[in-house]
Amino acid sequence: MKAAAIGSPGGWPIAPITTFEGEALRYPAGVSDVPFDHDAFAKVPLLFVMGARDDNDSLDFRDGWDEDAARQVDRLFGYDPQQRWPRAEQLYRASGVDARFMLIDGIGHDRRMLQEHSTRFFREILKRD
Repeated sequence: MKAAAIGSPGGWPIAPITTFEGEALRYPAGVSDVPFDHDAFAKVPLLFVMGARDDNDSLDFRDGWDEDAARQVDRLFGYDPQQRWPRAEQLYRASGVDARFMLIDGIGHDRRMLQEHSTRFFREILKRD
């Protein structure tokens, strides 16, 4: 894989770590209970982009999050996507993953308004070859 762009990751991008502050982070909060090749993952350039006014929080819904995992993310990283964003960025940097996080002012949960950032990112990646 050359690169990946993740737009509006639904409240929490899966952390590429198994534990945080002594607590296991099970999927989808982290990767403690799934096979995960951190070294391979860390080599893939990633872009995470979200609108600064995006309040779409998938943790509130049980079709993707069980209640215990959602509560854990809320407690450890913040109670809404905006609070969690800098924590997620810190986790990715600390784990040595090639990831950029962009928070775009004035935008909510709007794919079309964010798409230019992923397009620019992919063009940059393709120029490296």
